[in-house]
Amino acid sequence: MAGGKRKENKMEYRKLDNVIVARIDKDEEILEQLRVIAIKENIKLASVQALGAINDFTVGVYKTDEKKYYSNSFQGYYEITS
Repeated sequence: MAGGKRKENKMEYRKLDNVIVARIDKDEEILEQLRVIAIKENIKLASVQALGAINDFTVGVYKTDEKKYYSNSFQGYYEITS
């Protein structure tokens, strides 16, 4: 960090008709940035596709028959392909 200043990451997005394209910077939380877009654009339901890289993340699934959430955490670098 040159001069003791921290680089502030800024997610950017553009709306093209009913499609939103976003760029989320390194170290930004994906779900938080999607939440920001949803609030700003008053989105109630959406489908998300992604390309890029991610590191140190948690994914999960909710098993409706058990009414229980299961999660798995991963360390390292991974590619997102959709």
